[in-house]
Amino acid sequence: MDSIHRQVRAAALRDLSVAVLAALALMFHFAADPIAAMKAGAIGFTFASLLMIVRIARAERQNVVEGEVWNNLAAEERPPLRIAHREIRRAEWQVCGLYAWYASGVSLALWTLEIGGCLMTL
Repeated sequence: MDSIHRQVRAAALRDLSVAVLAALALMFHFAADPIAAMKAGAIGFTFASLLMIVRIARAERQNVVEGEVWNNLAAEERPPLRIAHREIRRAEWQVCGLYAWYASGVSLALWTLEIGGCLMTL
């Protein structure tokens, strides 16, 4: 089942990297105003965290055979269908939950810095 975790991790990182890259690009765009840059980053990382939560919710309803993970597995690595749904769903929970936790931590730190920066300018 290690190959399932590897495929889920690759798919989750592919989705997460696009959201994080967009957040970092917005932060660089607002580099002249540090408070606006922190706010843009906080919003972007909040979005990235929500993206991982949506991946978890989608894994509950998705048909295993139509999914990205199943299609990327080699034929000899595929478990039986009744086991595959449970294993892929468990891997989505573990991997995407971990990355959602990391993204929400970064988001919380950026929100804290942004609020603190706003209070310091008063």
